[in-house]
Amino acid sequence: MPPDRTNPEQLLDVGFLQLTLEATEVLPARWTSHGQHLNLISHGILAIEPEVAADSCGVVLSAGIHGDETAPVELLEQLAQGLLRGELVARRPVLLILGTPPALQVQRRHLEETLNRLFKPEQQGSSREAVRARELMDAVRHF
Repeated sequence: MPPDRTNPEQLLDVGFLQLTLEATEVLPARWTSHGQHLNLISHGILAIEPEVAADSCGVVLSAGIHGDETAPVELLEQLAQGLLRGELVARRPVLLILGTPPALQVQRRHLEETLNRLFKPEQQGSSREAVRARELMDAVRHF
């Protein structure tokens, strides 16, 4: 059964990777767990901020920019699970990104074009990957 995308606690039950792979979209949600603020920004984009940060310097970690990646995606999931369960404690804001969920779902490098070539502010493409590149750049800029 697909995850309930309206329930942020589902993220704690199924994990960041599984929620991203099983859901076709994710409703943004904010909540607090284990002394940290969690912000599910969009499909495959999760911000974790400690209640008291060591400083304002944040960390951005991404994997799955190519949908056929496996090891980096699994490592990002292990880190996410440790943070979500409170086994790891973020001392700074952390932004976790699974780059291209639709390609990850079908384990293909990309669906229309290679995402990593689209991270340019002037890029105006209309492919799924071009739209996602703009969404990711925007998320990182706002983070």
